[in-house]
Amino acid sequence: MIKINSPSRVFLSGPLTMFADKKTGMIDPTVVRTLKLMLKHLRQNGHQVFCAHELEQWGAATKELTIPQIMKRDLSAIQAADYVFIMPNFGGKYSEGTIVLEMAPITMRLSALKDINGKSELMTRDGKKIKPPKGIIYLHHKGSEIDPHFDSYMQMFRKLYPNHFEYLEFEKPSDLVKIVKSHAPKISQAKKVLGRARLNAARLVLGRAKLKHYVGATYFTSKPRKRPL
Repeated sequence: MIKINSPSRVFLSGPLTMFADKKTGMIDPTVVRTLKLMLKHLRQNGHQVFCAHELEQWGAATKELTIPQIMKRDLSAIQAADYVFIMPNFGGKYSEGTIVLEMAPITMRLSALKDINGKSELMTRDGKKIKPPKGIIYLHHKGSEIDPHFDSYMQMFRKLYPNHFEYLEFEKPSDLVKIVKSHAPKISQAKKVLGRARLNAARLVLGRAKLKHYVGATYFTSKPRKRPL
C-alpha cells in the first residue's frame, strides 16, 4: 500500500462533467460532501491539495474558464504533484477528460522512474527534467465497464511500477474517504510544521527559478480555496 507519511503535494482527481447538473453546472451535493471530507483529512495532516472541483467552486465557476485554461492548470498541477488520487470512471462511464488530461502526464512521469533507475533522465520537449511521482493511487468504480485499451495500461503500470502505482476499487462515495484516510494516516505536529516549511520553500525556489515544469505547485493549497482559478 502506498503511504503518504510526510506532508506532500496531493492531486485529488475526479471526473467533473459527469457529476455536474446539465442545466446549472453544479456538482452533485453527495460528491461535494465526499470530496470536502477527503480534502479536510489531507489538509489536517499537513498536505497541500489540488482539486479541480474546489478550484471551480463546485461547478459555479466552470463556465468562466476555457478548455485551454483548464488544460494548462491541470497539466501543470499534475506534473508538480508528489501523489495523485485519480478516478477516471464513475457510474459505469469513463471521463474522457480525465483520460486525456491526466493519464497522459501520469504515464510520462511513471516512465521517468525506469529512466532514472536504468538509463538517462527523461526530459520534456522543452528540455525540462521530468520528476517521477512518489505514488499514483488509481480508483476504479466497482461495476463500471472496463475499457480493454485503457485497462492494458493499468495492468502495465501495476507490473512495472508496483511501488509507485496502486489499483483500488470502490463501491460508494464513503469508500473514497476511507481510502484517503488509510493511505494518508495521521502525521505528528512536528512533521506537519517541518513538512509545510519544506513545501513552501520548494515552491519559492521553483518560482524564482521560473521552472515551467513545476509552476503547478502554486495551485496546491493547505486551506480551502475561496476564489476560483
